[in-house]
Amino acid sequence: ENLPGSDHFALDDFPFDWLAQAHLTYIQALEPVVKRLGTSIPARRVLALLKRHGTMSISDLASHAVTKTPTMVRIVYRLRAEGLIHTETNSRDARFTDVSITSHGELLLQRINESSAHVYRQAYRGVSDSQLSQLTTILAKLHANLSD
Repeated sequence: ENLPGSDHFALDDFPFDWLAQAHLTYIQALEPVVKRLGTSIPARRVLALLKRHGTMSISDLASHAVTKTPTMVRIVYRLRAEGLIHTETNSRDARFTDVSITSHGELLLQRINESSAHVYRQAYRGVSDSQLSQLTTILAKLHANLSD
């Protein structure tokens, strides 16, 4: 088996190393795009999550964005101050804050997506739709396995 610690382990054949490398390279390619638009990658992630899921709690946002809740609170406060999101106390449980995207936030997300399309085209170059679908399925399975 090619597992860390085994005699036959080869880092070049270890998917989690490639995943980390790909993610870092993706962040490095995307960061200048969002910075030119006056925002950040965490802000883009929050806006994309809200656009996809609608209203979410701060803790749900943190979970989906794979970040700690205190960090998400800071991101939410910043985005609210910029008029990109709206917050309100949850009507059923006052301990929770509901977060939703504003029209200004939707416009910024659209600008980010348009400006970053070249990053995705570059990343997916030479990768078929079938391969991309397989990769997504495998990564979702790895995530589910590790979440058990």
